[in-house]
Amino acid sequence: MYTLFEHSHRSGAPVWNALAFEFLDQKNLLGVDRQFLLGRSVLVSPVLEKGASTVDAIFPPGIWFDYHTYKHIQGPKTVTLDAPTDGHMPLHIRGGHILPLQGSALTVAEARQTPFHLVVAFSRCGRSKGSLYIDDGTSLEVGLNFSSIKITANHTTISTQGYFGYNAIPDIQKITLVGLPSTHALVHKSNTVKFAEPIQANIATVIDGPFATVTLEGIRLPLNRPFTLQL
Repeated sequence: MYTLFEHSHRSGAPVWNALAFEFLDQKNLLGVDRQFLLGRSVLVSPVLEKGASTVDAIFPPGIWFDYHTYKHIQGPKTVTLDAPTDGHMPLHIRGGHILPLQGSALTVAEARQTPFHLVVAFSRCGRSKGSLYIDDGTSLEVGLNFSSIKITANHTTISTQGYFGYNAIPDIQKITLVGLPSTHALVHKSNTVKFAEPIQANIATVIDGPFATVTLEGIRLPLNRPFTLQL
């Protein structure tokens, strides 16, 4: 969200988007006013009826992954989603986008110190991209003390480039690869996988039809300089 608000401040682009603004050729989305996109990458389908425990959600063209379970839905289609009152709001990640996430904390300063978790949701063509803006979160004038990073991925590499001026940025310690082909070599690894020295990670895999979700934990990748990770 911090990245989205910085982009909005700099470019004037909205943080919350109507589906019709993003999918201009889909005339059926013009009247959709009960769902929205966060930026271009997260579809939000809130329950707006009192006492309801399901919601009918429209999924635009493309592949979408449940934010919590990573199960996939291929659009365009309308799906009735479970939304229990004691559960979470339905959220879906758009294939082709990367979400850099951090943990929650009581203060901005504490949250800034939590490690990063990259959620890489692949498109049908096997590519994904995202961005990250970060500074100290408190200074009114940051000067050059910020980082603006572009993250790209495909089925063989994850890499970063950009401006790296904020040196206090935590490492990436978890990567979730969503929408990998179930035939990918990582899917058939178990326990621990080694990359280029000294990088290694604990690995867990969940199969979802033709796709797989692979989670790499215990990994340490710096965000204060560019890197390329060969998968």
